[in-house]
Amino acid sequence: MKKFLATVILLPILLVSAACGNEKPIPDPDAIAAAALVIGNHANAQRPVIDLDDALQDEDGDFWDTMINGRGFISLTIVDGKPITDSSELALPKPSQNMRQREQDVKNFKRNVLFLAQNAYASSDEVDTLKAIQEASKALRSKRYLANASKQIIVYDTGLSTKGTLNFLKDRRYLSDPNLDPMADVDSIIAQLKKDKAISPTLLQGITVRWYGLGSVADPQNPLTDAQRTQLEEIWGAVLDACGAEYFDIIQPTNNGSNAGRNQDDEAEETGEERQAQNGVVENDDLPQYPKVTTICFPIIFDGSAISFKGNSTEFTDPDLAMAALTEVKSYLEQHDDIKIIIAGTTATGDADNCRQLSKDRADTIKDTLIFLGVSTEQIKHTIGLGFNNSFHFPDDPNNSGRFENENLALPNRKAIIMDASSPEAIALLS
Repeated sequence: MKKFLATVILLPILLVSAACGNEKPIPDPDAIAAAALVIGNHANAQRPVIDLDDALQDEDGDFWDTMINGRGFISLTIVDGKPITDSSELALPKPSQNMRQREQDVKNFKRNVLFLAQNAYASSDEVDTLKAIQEASKALRSKRYLANASKQIIVYDTGLSTKGTLNFLKDRRYLSDPNLDPMADVDSIIAQLKKDKAISPTLLQGITVRWYGLGSVADPQNPLTDAQRTQLEEIWGAVLDACGAEYFDIIQPTNNGSNAGRNQDDEAEETGEERQAQNGVVENDDLPQYPKVTTICFPIIFDGSAISFKGNSTEFTDPDLAMAALTEVKSYLEQHDDIKIIIAGTTATGDADNCRQLSKDRADTIKDTLIFLGVSTEQIKHTIGLGFNNSFHFPDDPNNSGRFENENLALPNRKAIIMDASSPEAIALLS
């Protein structure tokens, strides 16, 4: 009898304990985080300093918290002569998914978006910022489930279009003589854009716009004067307003790294000294800095110091570090277009067949990244998977179950090697 009572009393306690240990998010179909990034990483522009936590804020609080419990949509538009848009979606959490896993999924999603945004380069010197904003708006309306979402467009660009209807290079009145009234031509500019049907009052309806780096040019272009920067802000402010933007905020970097906002509700005037302080170049201290490559010794062995992969994965351990290293390889190959390479991937010790395939996939990841950065496919002759049976392998001492007691021993083997295709090592591997 005592034993039966003990069982009855203990069972509810175990059930409560199990429920706490497997806490599940409650999917909210109305919780949608929707944003469009417009990236202007092109000639005569400072490299965008992208902080997604600062830029993405929805009306209910943190953009990423909304994504954890609901659904996420982010598009990325590259500003150049013919803006290109790509989009990524994160679906509602599965009923079986616990909160910790969902947070990790969102973290990975966020990291991938940042990786793409930081390395989105224009393919031409021409710039059509207005067209890029139009494409971003179109992306935010491309899915039926986004109809009631809180939408935002984040722009990282100088705003100095050289192509399209709003062309600052073709029509000099857009940035007139510094001695003229900065507002002199704004009304006529808006009237012309409406006449040309380049803008409409519904283009940005229901969309919040945050703009970073407006007028932040780089060599060889001369910095804008105070009056020119003022007029540029007034022009784009008028364009956004005429397009029906729910709210817009123009944020300029200061020389101490902080952001100063300027929005349509802000009536405060800035002095010349304050505006000059906004012309400083902001460096992103979070990105690894590499010296410019003038020479490279092949083979290049990325053994964990710059590029390594997660266990049983083709995902970089540190995407920023990997991209910085491969950007230097890309720069060198651009300067030496006669050089052809092969890329070999390796793994830590494991199942031979699986490791060969995994290492080949890692080599392909390096290839795809280099091509994304602009390396010609003609310079990449082959990718090959070496598995763990190769001369570049370090003893990594897995236990009987195949696990590594010391991950630091396995890490150098989750690597990639880039070789000159004409070298003896490369020829031997391919023979």
